[in-house]
Amino acid sequence: ALNGVASFPLSSPDLFCSTGGDCTLRIWNSRHRGPHTLANGQTAVRSTGMPGMCCTVSPDGRWIAVGHDGGQVTVWESETMLCSLENAFRKRCISCISYSPDGRLLAVGSREGSVDLYGTQEKYRRLGSSTANHSTTVTSMDYSSDRRLLRTCDYAGRIAHWVLPGLKAYTGHESDLRDVEWHTETCVFSWSKKGIWSPGYTISDINCVALSPSRRSLVAAEEDGSVRLFRYPAVGDTCQIYSGHCSAVVALMFSSDDRYLFTVGGYDLCIFQWKHLRAEGPLQAKSGMLDFRAD
Repeated sequence: ALNGVASFPLSSPDLFCSTGGDCTLRIWNSRHRGPHTLANGQTAVRSTGMPGMCCTVSPDGRWIAVGHDGGQVTVWESETMLCSLENAFRKRCISCISYSPDGRLLAVGSREGSVDLYGTQEKYRRLGSSTANHSTTVTSMDYSSDRRLLRTCDYAGRIAHWVLPGLKAYTGHESDLRDVEWHTETCVFSWSKKGIWSPGYTISDINCVALSPSRRSLVAAEEDGSVRLFRYPAVGDTCQIYSGHCSAVVALMFSSDDRYLFTVGGYDLCIFQWKHLRAEGPLQAKSGMLDFRAD
């Protein structure tokens, strides 16, 4: 199965990477619609030796971190596709992984319900760890734009907040966090996403969400293989629905230049590249002002 996808920063907006059960890490070129070629002429694919479950690219584009099925985390240099680090603090699958906006931290969630925090400038030394706030798989994580907080979410629908960089549990009132701006929006539970939960939906119906870099579009990936496009914040249920995957969409991410959306169908072994059609100027009420098309 294909499991993870991650976009490169604006310095290389055409590139994105993927990982999966074939035990490889691959870099793709969205402009060429195919594998990326490294400076040495080799195709950008490397065997990781173990199934990959999730991946993330550092803000400077130099490093790719991959979470693996057996609890390992590996870090790869993007220009050479050489592995520079491997650790295994966990025994169960790494379910989500993310660099902080400044690249100084790497947060890792697992099926153990654990959250680990590593310092990239300290040779990925573990700065904090906790299994207290989640009793099941950690599914997503978001940093605040000011890099002071980390938000994590699990399969049971519980949201936890952590104070950085020490990964201390936030003990203040939840209402004090309502005006926090999050650098990403991958947690499926929040006021800004209440519209994605149609009547009759259960926690298992929506696998993941992604916010466009312009912060104008929110996309929800569903267990039935469909992708729904909302205006952000998605406080109403008006959306456009797109189909194509023949299995559940398990990961998705916008390109850093907002031109494309990449979606991963786990068991159909497909990565779809959608062109993000955006309205020029202020958004209007017409539903057709934001759209996708297969690219």
